[in-house]
Amino acid sequence: MGNINKGQIIPMGWAESSQVALVPATRFEQFNGNQVFYRIMMPAASVITIKMRPEEGKKINLYALRQSAQGAQEVPPNVTRAISSEASYPIYANMGGGRRVQNQDNGLREVEFMSVNRPYSILIGVAGAEGETDGEFLMRIEIKSR
Repeated sequence: MGNINKGQIIPMGWAESSQVALVPATRFEQFNGNQVFYRIMMPAASVITIKMRPEEGKKINLYALRQSAQGAQEVPPNVTRAISSEASYPIYANMGGGRRVQNQDNGLREVEFMSVNRPYSILIGVAGAEGETDGEFLMRIEIKSR
């Protein structure tokens, strides 16, 4: 269990860099509230699945960065590169004129990474959307050998 009220708002410019490639600037509003971070080591030859469910009615999303297990492990907004990155948020399209069409959303946010020969450091970000600064969430992390 966690709450984004323990975090802070962080500029998202780093996330659209081609060296990180997390989300385009057109989706920054999905991560512009308070953010909290967690780090976990991912063993070699494994699959890690991260699932997060926000408190009912709260706009909270998930992202994760796969970083090297050695050396500097940057934290936003100081991230300049990632081996890979994944984000989970409601999928929608802006139709113009302030109209937004959104796919059905079950509320669960999920990302997954696979490792073959080496371990990695996984930085997990839980972020409020559309300026959300308070809200609880439940996160579950599963690591399975391949």
